[in-house]
Amino acid sequence: MHGRIKTRSTEEEAARKLKERQAKVVAYKQISSQIFEMREKKQLNGVLMNLLAQALSANPDIYTFWNIRKEVLQYLVAQNELDQVDISETQTLYDAELPLTENCLRVNPKSYSTWHHRCWVLSNAPNVNWDNELQICTKYLKMDERNFHCWDYRRFVVYKAHTTAKDELAFSTKKIHENFSNYSAWHYRSKLLPLLYADRTENRLCDSKLQEELELVLNAAFTDPSDSSAWFYQRWLLGKQEVSLEIVSAVLYQNTLHVALSKHANCTSNGEYTIRLIGYNEDVECEWNPMLSSNRLLQTLWQGIFAKDIKLIPGLAIELLSSTTHEIICRQDLKIVDPSHGRCIGFKKIHFSPKFGDRVRTELATQMEACKSLLELEPDSKWTLLTLALILRALDSKKYHEESLGLLEKIRKVDHMRKGYYSDLRNRWVIEQAIEEWLEQYNPTDEKRNTLDLRNKNLTAVYHKQYFLIANCVDLRGNNLCPKFLEKLQSMFKVIFVDKDDSYVSENEDFGSIDSIIKVDSSSDNILT
Repeated sequence: MHGRIKTRSTEEEAARKLKERQAKVVAYKQISSQIFEMREKKQLNGVLMNLLAQALSANPDIYTFWNIRKEVLQYLVAQNELDQVDISETQTLYDAELPLTENCLRVNPKSYSTWHHRCWVLSNAPNVNWDNELQICTKYLKMDERNFHCWDYRRFVVYKAHTTAKDELAFSTKKIHENFSNYSAWHYRSKLLPLLYADRTENRLCDSKLQEELELVLNAAFTDPSDSSAWFYQRWLLGKQEVSLEIVSAVLYQNTLHVALSKHANCTSNGEYTIRLIGYNEDVECEWNPMLSSNRLLQTLWQGIFAKDIKLIPGLAIELLSSTTHEIICRQDLKIVDPSHGRCIGFKKIHFSPKFGDRVRTELATQMEACKSLLELEPDSKWTLLTLALILRALDSKKYHEESLGLLEKIRKVDHMRKGYYSDLRNRWVIEQAIEEWLEQYNPTDEKRNTLDLRNKNLTAVYHKQYFLIANCVDLRGNNLCPKFLEKLQSMFKVIFVDKDDSYVSENEDFGSIDSIIKVDSSSDNILT
C-alpha cells in the first residue's frame, strides 16, 4: 500500500468541488458588487478595468460587464484627448483589450459578447494589424472549423483588410478539402461565388463555374452520403437563381388597378418602389395599398384606387419604378378585354425552375445517374432521394414532374420526422407546375382557359396566390387546405363553397376586392365558422 497515491472517494470529490464552486461564487459576487459600486460613483479608472478583467475571465458572457468596460475605455480615451497625450497612449489602451478577449475566448470560443467586443475595439483603435487578425481567425478555425462566430469575425476582418474574394474562395476550398463536412466553409463559399462568377442576365452563377461546383460537391457528397453539408450546398447550387422583381400580371377595372409582383416589395407612398399607369392622357391621383390586410408592407399583391374611372385606350401599361432613382424596373402592357365594362388585363408567362445551359445539363444528367446508382446501394438515403428529385426538376420540371413527386412521397416515409416539410415542398411544386401549364394556354376572353384547375391535387397549403389575379376562377375543391390559408384567400378573393355536384352552397360575406372566384369544398365552410 506504501507509495500509492491516495484517491478521494466519489463523495469526497463531489464535496470538494462543491466547496470550490461556492467559494468562486462568493468571490464573483464580491467583484460584481465592487464593479457596480465603482461605476455608480463614476470611478472609471484602471482599478475598475482590472476588476472587469477578473470577472470576464471567469465568465465572458456577461454582456453588461463588456459594456461597462467600453464605457471606461471611452472615458480614458476622452481624457487622453483632453490632456493632448500622444496617440500611442490611446493605442495602448485599445491594444490591452486584445489579449483579454483572447483569454476569454479560450474559456468560451463561442462567446457572442467577446467576439462583439473585439470587433468594437478594432473598429475604434487608431491602428490595426489586420493581417494579424486574419492569422488569428485561421488559428481558431484550425481549433474548431465549425465555429460560426469565428467565420462571422473573419468576414468582418476580410472587409476591413480589403482581402479579395478570390483569396477567400481559395481559403474556403482549402477548408473543404480538409473536411468535406465543414458546413461553414460551404456556406462561406456560397457568399463568395456570386461576387466572382455571377451571370447577371440569368441571375445565377455562370455555367462554367456552376459545372465545376457541381463536380466538387458530387465528390464530397459521395464520400459520405449521410453527411448533410455537401447536399445542402448542392441544393443551393440548383436553386441559386435570384427571382427578378417583375410585374407578373395586372387587372384594370374602372377605377381600380390590381398589380401582382413576382416577389415581395413595398409600393406604398413611402416605399422603395412606385407603381404607375402610363399611356393615359390625364394625370389621375392614385393611392396604393397591399391587398393582404396586415402590418407587413412587403407584399406581392397591390391595389391602386384612382380618383375616377380610367377610360380604356390603346397603349395603356403599368410601370414599376425605384422610388429613389426613378429607374424603370419593369413594364407590363395592358390589353383591353372587356371595353363595355372597362376591363384591361396584362400578364407574362412564368417558369419557376431555373434554365441551365448545355454544360450544366450534361453534368446534371451525370449526377442523376450517380444518384440512381447510389440509391441501388442505399435505397433509403434521404439526401440522395431529395437531391435526385431536385436534379430531375432542374433538368425538366415538366417531364419529370410525377417522378419527382414520387420521390418526395418516398422521402416522407423514410424521414417521417420532417414529413411536413416534404408535404410543403410538394404543394409548391404542384402549384408551380399547374400555373406554368395554365399560363401557356391562358386566354382572358375564353372562360375555359381562364380557369386555374387545382382540383384533387392533395394540397394542404396554397402558394403563389398573386398568380390567381387574372383567373376568372381558381378551383381548389378536393384538397385539404388548413383554415389559415382559406382565411388569407377570403381576405383577397371571393371564396364560394360548393358541394360535390358543383351546386352553390354559400360564400364569404366580406370578400376581397379581386374579382377572381375561388371554389372550395362546402365542408370547408364549417371549418371557418
